[in-house]
Amino acid sequence: MLLIWNVRKDDAPFTSSYEAILHRLVPEYAASKHRKFDMEPIRDFFQPRQMKKQVLSNSQSFDWEGFKGRALSSSFMPKQGLLHDEILSEMHDLFHRYEENGKVLFQYDTIMYYTL
Repeated sequence: MLLIWNVRKDDAPFTSSYEAILHRLVPEYAASKHRKFDMEPIRDFFQPRQMKKQVLSNSQSFDWEGFKGRALSSSFMPKQGLLHDEILSEMHDLFHRYEENGKVLFQYDTIMYYTL
């Protein structure tokens, strides 16, 4: 059995700035539980076997359209209205501030919980 997901690293200037935009402009972001891990249900999932954990580095590269789609597809993002337009404008500025060869890079820790 295997559970696996990506957790965005926010220690690089680009992803740190991305995180700051979300905290400043998206009220629902702070309440989202996408980074809060309750280990008890994960351990229970693997019972009676002993759970193991491994973390690997991973990344995704996005052009503007891919970055915009990734950002706006999050469940906490407003779908329309002035706030949507403001977020999109700031994301566009962020993209152009950090893009290299027309792309930005999201870095992740890929976390795997498994049993043998």
